[in-house]
Amino acid sequence: MQNRLAERETEINELEQQVDALKAELSTSRREEKELKIKERGNMTQLATFESEIQKLQKSLEHHKAQYSNMQKQYQEQCTETERMRNALRRREQEIKEADDRASMHEAEAQKWAREREALEKSIETLEVELSVTRHASNELDEQKQENLLLKETIDRLRFDLDALRAV
Repeated sequence: MQNRLAERETEINELEQQVDALKAELSTSRREEKELKIKERGNMTQLATFESEIQKLQKSLEHHKAQYSNMQKQYQEQCTETERMRNALRRREQEIKEADDRASMHEAEAQKWAREREALEKSIETLEVELSVTRHASNELDEQKQENLLLKETIDRLRFDLDALRAV
């Protein structure tokens, strides 16, 4: 019995050692559990922070996408407006060129008419001089005709007188 008691005591000691070991293990497990809970809370806080940051970044991304879309739209509108203005400028330059061409043609025609007018005025001056000369010649001719008529009358009278003297 003593052996048994000693065995039982040994067994109890072993069991107490096992209980102590289990208590130590339990204590370690509880401490680890507390540490894990603290870590988990930290991780949850960090996860919540990350999720909040992700949401902020997503909102920022959406905002930037909207801005980019607006900028693209404005760029396209500006390109369209620029092209419209270029076309208007080309048309305006063409109109100016055509107006310049018409002005040049008008100026050339005006110069041509001025030269023709000058030539006609010279012709008129020449004709007026010729007319003056012709009138003068016509007046002289009329005077000579008058003189010729007077001479003819004088000759006729002298013939008549001569015929009358011959008849006497």
